[in-house]
Amino acid sequence: MLVTLDDTQLNKLTKLVCISKKLSLFVLDDTQLNKLAEWQENHTPIYVGAIGGMYTFSFTPTGIGVIIEVKNNTTGESINLTDYDSW
Repeated sequence: MLVTLDDTQLNKLTKLVCISKKLSLFVLDDTQLNKLAEWQENHTPIYVGAIGGMYTFSFTPTGIGVIIEVKNNTTGESINLTDYDSW
């Protein structure tokens, strides 16, 4: 999908990206969210406390991209959601 932005929209988007980097905001795209949802379907949810904690999301910034891994804390299994094609 191709999206065309005018200068004002591009400037706003650029500012949002800069702010998100400063706040260490990490975002999963639709492909990553779908892959995660499919993986989670294979895990029976169990009660792990009032605030959850069944999954640990790890975001590791590198010089060329962000490594994204999700670990199931009850089984020890993990999934790599890194989009290496965008590097």
